[in-house]
Amino acid sequence: MRHIVASKCGFKCFNGESGVTNSAPHIKEYIEGTIERLGFTPDLYYLHRIDPKTSLEESIGALDEIRKAGKTKYIGLSECSAKTLRRANESKSITLYLCFSRHKIAVC
Repeated sequence: MRHIVASKCGFKCFNGESGVTNSAPHIKEYIEGTIERLGFTPDLYYLHRIDPKTSLEESIGALDEIRKAGKTKYIGLSECSAKTLRRANESKSITLYLCFSRHKIAVC
């Protein structure tokens, strides 16, 4: 059996902050902390929620840079619309889309 380790980003949780952020600086900073805490790179790194204040191109671009740097194998989105997923996948290859509902989790 093969296991996949996933980690998400997109929440302000440093210095007493709270809320959603998908800014490139946050994504890049957070992956470093994730790697430090885990002691290895996660297989999947994904946005937990979509931030309406940050362009999708900025967020997906940052995730793609992380993937190209070898800090994760796969990138993905969670809790986004089909339209958002199509838009994100136009510029970069999104590996995984997580869809959560009250009773089910679908991995597409």
